[in-house]
Amino acid sequence: MLCEFHNTHNVPLFDIKAPQTDKEPTEVGVTGLIEGKSITNYPSDPGMEGFALNCDVMRATHVGNRMVAVVADGCGWGKHARKASEEGSKAVVEYLTKDPATQEKIVDTETCSQELVSSFVYAHEAVVNNQFYPDRRRVGLTTLIAGMTLKLKNQFGTDEEWAFVCASVGDCKAYHWNAKNGKVTDICVGNRNNPHDPKDCGGCIGPFKKDQPDFRNLGTYFQPCRTGDIIMLMSDGVHDNLDPENFGLLPNELEENLNRDWKDWFAAGQKDVEKLKSDFSCKKLEELLAKVKNPTPQDVSALLIKHCLSMTQAKRKLMETTPAGEPVASKEYPGKMDHATILAFVVSDLVVGEEKMKSSAKKEKKRYKPFWKKEFVRNGSSSAGNPFENKINDILPTIPRVFVIPWDMNNSQKFKRSQFSDQECLQNDSGDFFGWAISTFPNMGTKEYPKRIADPITNFFQASLSPGRHCFVLTSGVGYGQEYMTSSSMAASEFNLYMDKAQAKISDTQTAATTLLKALNHAHNKIINIDEHTNETAVTLIGVSAFRLPSLEEEDEQTNTSPSQWAVLCVNVGDHRLFYWNVANQKLTELTKSVSSETDAFHDEVGRIGSIPDLRNLGVYVQFCSDEEDIVIAVSSLVYWNYDPQNLGQPMKEEYKKKWKKWERVPMEVRQEEIMGNIERRLRARSAEVSTGKKLTQLFSEEFKKNTKDVTKPKRQLLKLMENENNKAYNKLYGKMGHATCVVLRVGDFIASKTVPLLPPELKMDLIQRNERKKLLKQSAFQKFVPTAKKPSIDIED
Repeated sequence: MLCEFHNTHNVPLFDIKAPQTDKEPTEVGVTGLIEGKSITNYPSDPGMEGFALNCDVMRATHVGNRMVAVVADGCGWGKHARKASEEGSKAVVEYLTKDPATQEKIVDTETCSQELVSSFVYAHEAVVNNQFYPDRRRVGLTTLIAGMTLKLKNQFGTDEEWAFVCASVGDCKAYHWNAKNGKVTDICVGNRNNPHDPKDCGGCIGPFKKDQPDFRNLGTYFQPCRTGDIIMLMSDGVHDNLDPENFGLLPNELEENLNRDWKDWFAAGQKDVEKLKSDFSCKKLEELLAKVKNPTPQDVSALLIKHCLSMTQAKRKLMETTPAGEPVASKEYPGKMDHATILAFVVSDLVVGEEKMKSSAKKEKKRYKPFWKKEFVRNGSSSAGNPFENKINDILPTIPRVFVIPWDMNNSQKFKRSQFSDQECLQNDSGDFFGWAISTFPNMGTKEYPKRIADPITNFFQASLSPGRHCFVLTSGVGYGQEYMTSSSMAASEFNLYMDKAQAKISDTQTAATTLLKALNHAHNKIINIDEHTNETAVTLIGVSAFRLPSLEEEDEQTNTSPSQWAVLCVNVGDHRLFYWNVANQKLTELTKSVSSETDAFHDEVGRIGSIPDLRNLGVYVQFCSDEEDIVIAVSSLVYWNYDPQNLGQPMKEEYKKKWKKWERVPMEVRQEEIMGNIERRLRARSAEVSTGKKLTQLFSEEFKKNTKDVTKPKRQLLKLMENENNKAYNKLYGKMGHATCVVLRVGDFIASKTVPLLPPELKMDLIQRNERKKLLKQSAFQKFVPTAKKPSIDIED
């Protein structure tokens, strides 16, 4: 992301360093702009080294319109740790601010990340080579977090776009408070390598091994923000007191955790623990900051320091009145005693002396339309271009080019789930298309005035079916409420509308893939332009198109009535699933395997559009079909995960028991194989019911809906009695509650006796060779196309 630098060469507004004293609480800052507080919350024993010397150090200054902020936490106690944190933080600020050329060459977020890492190397050398310690074996170690605010160039149509870029080694953290909606984001989620051992900070600078630093968890992070947001840098003495484990809580006591079999923190995997603790800390911060209307940095630092003192009060009192050591964190003695430092500042334009820039910094935008996601930047792309356009340029060269028959706009059929319907099951006249969307929550009111948890339904689908071409889209709001319903509905409509308008331009599978990605981009733009409420929401989306392929035979077009061949293309971002059912061999294949990661799928956030789009798992998938009776099935994540063997109450296989003992410990890829097996067996059983007169599409649709309702029935019945989800009996039940959607489509034409048209003569020379195409048609496994080095230039806005 390109950024702007305005250097007035004036004296900075502030240049702070704290703590200034060893024992007394330190408070420094500039009213309304930045505030830092640092305390030691150990028992007040002058002979106790932890009390006598605070080893945390914070520094902040600015260069032009950029804030530079650092928090360092010396490892352990004593003068060596304190000296390391002082010298390390001083060197970072010196590296980033002393030479004007350093800031001038930071022209984008990627360069900023590189310079921050370079400042850490410089700081490490400063700590090791400090002449205060001629005997290097006594030099201390320190953790560090340092960050900068960057004003981004006006490249996406907004004036007030900012980025906070930071680097961290060790266990200090950064959080972001959104001034618009009060939400808090853990910028450095997962930076502590071992969440099970608080004594392992994960990394540090200084002579960790010989003269080398410990860079195990050195990382750079990016957070988009706007003017008025607040960034919080803090040592572990603060954020450890936002840790549920230090509240004396177990994983199965957290409402964020849907897995009630985790009886202790070691029962959960590392990524599960990181996510649970991160979510809990963000929620606690939101609760603390909600106590003050429009909190300032002074409010933030005061609230957090007060919270740390309150959390550790029982421990401190016990240790001050008895000779006992520090008790293990529990509900009776919560908290963690430590040196605690918080540095909070407002994101704003800091230029001094230029009236034009001052007035520009005061302008408020009515709508914020950021175009990136921190993971997207962190994963290696610093391009200032449109990320959707970048994806097209990545994917297009890898798509096999196969021509499709021309579009016939006659006899088209359209279907969509009504925005205001409680539940629908739609089908076309021939029964080759079925779609439904339901809520698994019970009605809590009367039939006339139903009231359900999580209403209204935020899942939608739309379809356009025409001779030789079919297209449908399925969307799900990533949250609940009216705003998410509106965003999901509008995204589905916009995607389907764009596909309808672009059908005449689609001549082959490559232009089809491009069109699907452009439709996704239009759906994203629609969300962020609805109004000031919905532009903060996000949606997951899967769009599917099936195209009839022209005949390769030379017989007369009018007499060629052999079964046609089809190509199915899919664009997916989020956690929807697409399956392909081969009728001939009754085999099920998942086309969207890459949507998952190794984390717990019930909590996994794998991608979205709207607000700040997360395109990490955006993919285009292709499947070639040689039988018109083949079927494609798209389902929302709730439908998919309710086939999980644990949710179905299936006993563990003996081999699993020996290796993992509990379902929760079974690797995600193994559980997904079990899910696929469960779905395939159910669909095979349903296939045997075609003798009843129902089509496969209807039988499959009924199977997915029945299983969704059956698995969630115990929870639904219990909810009718207790009217909330905060109940131990409820949490012991399996099944994933929420909104569920399924679309089932037969790929063939719906109009009987259609001939298969030949390819126009002028296009025959460009057609993929017959033998190569036959190979593609024989493939039953999914094809996920990955980026290549060659990137043609594609305009996303046409």
